[in-house]
Amino acid sequence: NADDMIKATMAYSIVSVSGGAISNWGELNISDSSFIDNAAKKHGGAIANWRDGELSISDSAFSGNSADGLGGAISNWGELSITNSAFSDNSTDSLGGAISNKGELSISDSVFSDNSARYGGAIHSTGAVSISDSSFNGNSARYGGAISNSTIYNAEYRELSISDSVFIDNVARYGGAIYNAGDREASISDSVFSDNSADDGGAIYNGGELSIVSSSFNDNLASTGGAIYNAGDGELSINDSAFGGNRGDAGGAIRNTGGLNISDSSFSDNAANDGGAISNWEGTISIVGSAFINNSADRSGGAIVNWIETLSISNSAFSGNTAERAGGAVGSDGELSIVSSTFSDNASKRFGGTISSGRELSIINSIIAGKGSACYSSGGLIQNIGNFIQDGSCDPAFSGDPKL
Repeated sequence: NADDMIKATMAYSIVSVSGGAISNWGELNISDSSFIDNAAKKHGGAIANWRDGELSISDSAFSGNSADGLGGAISNWGELSITNSAFSDNSTDSLGGAISNKGELSISDSVFSDNSARYGGAIHSTGAVSISDSSFNGNSARYGGAISNSTIYNAEYRELSISDSVFIDNVARYGGAIYNAGDREASISDSVFSDNSADDGGAIYNGGELSIVSSSFNDNLASTGGAIYNAGDGELSINDSAFGGNRGDAGGAIRNTGGLNISDSSFSDNAANDGGAISNWEGTISIVGSAFINNSADRSGGAIVNWIETLSISNSAFSGNTAERAGGAVGSDGELSIVSSTFSDNASKRFGGTISSGRELSIINSIIAGKGSACYSSGGLIQNIGNFIQDGSCDPAFSGDPKL
């Protein structure tokens, strides 16, 4: 086909190859159409768009389609553009409950709900994906309840971009909403993640390169990393974002074993057994200009727990964080550096009401005030310059009430 347009309802078509309703190699525009309960024994339950295909879809609906191979509704190897369309209850046991992408995919103003797959309940991609102004609700998978961006197969394109989108109630084993792993790059901006759940990474599991800007994570749940699990080789950058009410065993908001940089962000009312907001294990973390308020841990690190590796904090504020055992604000058995930061009204029931450090500790030009303000260091205070600590612990330059 070439330069064709379709406006139709296509239902209950079953084919033994690919493209339950349509198989496209040319240029095709589809609008105001419905694809219902189509199936393919191979790829693309409703549509297969091949390598030379240029497919545009608008104002259309895909429901109940399925494939044994890639893409419950659509399998794409070419160029695919989707606007103002809805995908619901599509499925595959393989990759991409609604869409499998190995080419170039652009999505805007669309809705994905209750789709399911092994990888990417709504979308699986090894190609390039741009998503804007779209919503993902109630999708499920083992890897990436809504989206999986991973190198199961080699591909020419490797970028995932998401903006102004919403992810709610998606479920997975790894990455309740998004799974980004392998040699993959992803960016997320101005988006909302709420009530997603997983074993690892309630909203996001990252093992690639991921940048998050001006986004919010609320009430997500996981065993490890209530909102985000940044694993192993993962490099994660977070700026101007908010994390509230997330829950996890290790890391109420974030579990980090890779590289993590946080700036100008807030963490409030997150909770975990260890690391009410953040748990760091054999990773490195840099935190700048951020606020941690009313986070809690059943054991250590009301706001942050740092095991083994390096945690650097500067120009940040910690208030009202609590831990049952040690480190009302920060509990650390790794290297800990604090510069120009303020701690107030943090508390723990055992020791280190604000800071508990078992290894090298450096504090410079910082204030520790309020109840449970004790600074506890058993591993050596290697720098202690210009600090104001209310109860005089950690031998500060100044003590007494700072009257914050």
